[in-house]
Amino acid sequence: MTRLFALLLLLVATGAAAAYYLRAETGYVLVAWRDWVLETSLLGFLFSVVAALLLLWGAARGSVALLRLPATIKDVLTQRRRERAQASFESGLMKLL
Repeated sequence: MTRLFALLLLLVATGAAAAYYLRAETGYVLVAWRDWVLETSLLGFLFSVVAALLLLWGAARGSVALLRLPATIKDVLTQRRRERAQASFESGLMKLL
């Protein structure tokens, strides 16, 4: 948890430093594709790219989790079955003694 907080703090500090240095020189990004034109500041473009990459990363992780779901459920059920069998075995031994 501490590492996560430290990483989050580092990311916020990096973002704040980037915003501070980029506010004076906003830059200009022009993307043209066929009849479609996008004009924005450099900072807005960078935020959009980072947001898109985070969204893609989250979608990829979610897809992998969905694909692994049957195996995960199988492992959980197997573990639960083992624990119940162990408890039943120990209970039977205690009753036998």
